[in-house]
Amino acid sequence: DPYQADIVRLIHGDTNPDGPGYKEEEIQTSVSGEYPGRHQAIHAGSYICVPYDARFNLSSFTLMALVFPTTPTKGVQGIITKWSAPDETGYGLFIDENGELSLWIGRGKGAVERFSSGKPLFRKVWYLVAANFDATTGQVKLFQEPIVTSTNAGHGMRLVHPIEETSEKIG
Repeated sequence: DPYQADIVRLIHGDTNPDGPGYKEEEIQTSVSGEYPGRHQAIHAGSYICVPYDARFNLSSFTLMALVFPTTPTKGVQGIITKWSAPDETGYGLFIDENGELSLWIGRGKGAVERFSSGKPLFRKVWYLVAANFDATTGQVKLFQEPIVTSTNAGHGMRLVHPIEETSEKIG
């Protein structure tokens, strides 16, 4: 569908019914007019897709990120992954279906091990999260720490969710 493009000078942006109201003045420019529209996919959220590289074929690894979960209860979401969903292979640090930090290690269909912190992540709170897997010992460690800021209730977050570290062993 076509769309209309206009340049306006905003005089007042207050939409409060008790205020002066929204006021703008249209300014004629060379870009004013109707244009043909086109479909353009918008991938919401912050992410990066890294092409395949053999250096990511790891036995032991540590993954770490600073995250600000806005929808932790939305369902499974990858944080840092080298994961093939169809093959159920690879590894990754996820927010799981319970809104908890989770490490997945997959060796093929039916051979996926999932380790959870057991503590839900709060929405709109910064966390330092990490997972470590030592292939030699089979030891898995998960770490999540809320980052205290003036905008997320200060020290109250540390009382509700102190530094969490979970440790398990594969096998």
